[in-house]
Amino acid sequence: MKAKSSNAARMRAELLETAQGLHRAGIVSTGTLEKITAREVDFEKLPLLKPPRGAEIVAMRERANMSQAVFARVLNVGTSTLSQWEREEKRPRGAAARLLEVVRKNGVQGVL
Repeated sequence: MKAKSSNAARMRAELLETAQGLHRAGIVSTGTLEKITAREVDFEKLPLLKPPRGAEIVAMRERANMSQAVFARVLNVGTSTLSQWEREEKRPRGAAARLLEVVRKNGVQGVL
């Protein structure tokens, strides 16, 4: 299976090199080249995001000295959603989980 990913990586590198050559020749626009290179981001190297547990969310909110209503408003979620996260009835996913990671690392000031 490793050979398969190596072949795919090699093909991506060759395609990118070709696109860069076409860009230098004026055949491919800068915008198109940027779209191609954005696809080259190796998202597998991004750390997997583990959504915070309820107690961690409560701790973040308390460190910010905010009520549930205020913290929910800062995160742009409903108060009931935040409450469910804190009680671990639901887990934050997607953009909400990423936003909570920013708050965990940088404090609430990281999103204000």
